[in-house]
Amino acid sequence: SDGDQVLTCSSDWTAKLWSAASFECQRTFSGHSYWVNSAVLSHDGSLLLTASRDHTVKVWRAETGECEVSMGGVWNEDASEGLHVDFVTSAVFL
Repeated sequence: SDGDQVLTCSSDWTAKLWSAASFECQRTFSGHSYWVNSAVLSHDGSLLLTASRDHTVKVWRAETGECEVSMGGVWNEDASEGLHVDFVTSAVFL
């Protein structure tokens, strides 16, 4: 994408990909169990990464909206396996 799309995340538990020209929603990424705090696209634009207050991070196919993997446990309170035990506020591709 060359600035022709806008990516948002919301307290409605979703992330959305929009057309920057028409402001029409092109895709909704649903599957979190609480607010989505951050959403970023991979460098090549093929994947979307979301971080949520439900204690999880999800990787999505940008083209289809399909969740590829969910990391963490929803409302996890057990830190023994290294998972987040509170809101995940941000995540990025490196």
